[in-house]
Amino acid sequence: MSARPAVRILLLLGITFVIAVLVLTVVQAPQATDIGMLLTYQVLGALVGFSSIAGVLWAVFVVIGSIRLRDRPRGRRVLWFSASAVLCASINAVVVSALSAGADGWGGLIAAIAIGVAAIFVASAIAATLIVELVILRTRAAATPTTAPTAAP
Repeated sequence: MSARPAVRILLLLGITFVIAVLVLTVVQAPQATDIGMLLTYQVLGALVGFSSIAGVLWAVFVVIGSIRLRDRPRGRRVLWFSASAVLCASINAVVVSALSAGADGWGGLIAAIAIGVAAIFVASAIAATLIVELVILRTRAAATPTTAPTAAP
């Protein structure tokens, strides 16, 4: 594997995680009393508890897409990463909702939280994909050689 897919994989996963943490921090900050508790229990707990399935599945799709689509147009990679994030978040929301069905009256609330965190995951993954593909790793246009004008005899 060349350095380009490895860099793409690390950038996509890292930027997605950072964006998701920032968005969840902003969403949950009004109800927090302590910043340490906010980051450790609420934000990271929501990410690990409600989107870990999507994160692991999407990491697999990112590795596959980065290797298989490395010589393809940028649009295909953006479409692959975005569609796979939606698919993984959907699978995650269905699994967590099914597992929460046995939680008596709390099942609906748990399912709603899972769907909300899945939406934040999808938005973070798509934003990270666009940042990585269109800004950080965009291909530079090859410089066209210019010839110096020759003097007329």
